[in-house]
Amino acid sequence: EQRRTRQAEVGSSVPMVVEDPAPTLLRELISINPVALIFLGSSISIPLVVISLLTPMKTERSRLAQGYVNVIYAPMMFLQVAFFWMLTQVRFVDLPRAYLAVFFFMLSVPCFAAWCICLVCASRHGRQDVALVEGQRRARAREAMHAAIAGVPGAPEIDFDKAMQREWELIYTA
Repeated sequence: EQRRTRQAEVGSSVPMVVEDPAPTLLRELISINPVALIFLGSSISIPLVVISLLTPMKTERSRLAQGYVNVIYAPMMFLQVAFFWMLTQVRFVDLPRAYLAVFFFMLSVPCFAAWCICLVCASRHGRQDVALVEGQRRARAREAMHAAIAGVPGAPEIDFDKAMQREWELIYTA
């Protein structure tokens, strides 16, 4: 409906093509700094995954991001349970030592492995998101051009295969 509204505002005979809007919050949860991601996952991963599973997404782009949020934060539910169990077991006098233990845990091999897995997931999501956006632009542009030139014999076919985006480049939506 947003696409039709914008086309009506433009009032032009030139077809306009817009991809699905970017799921900004989900994208930020995926591409966050790995250290912050581990801390965030150890504190709110259970409610985040539950709400994500209960929220139906309408666009294909948001469903892709939602799947990656679930893949990244679902294993961290165990980390959250362990973190809350540790908080219930530690005495007040031992809190400084517990803080240091958490800091040294962040520098351990399992945590580095989790960071690498999160970076791989974020990179893969970025590549799939860019491919999805390019595919949506091409498909919708072809549909718009076919609708615009319907009934006009000899009208040129426009090829949109030269559009190049990378996952680290910003994708602006109109």
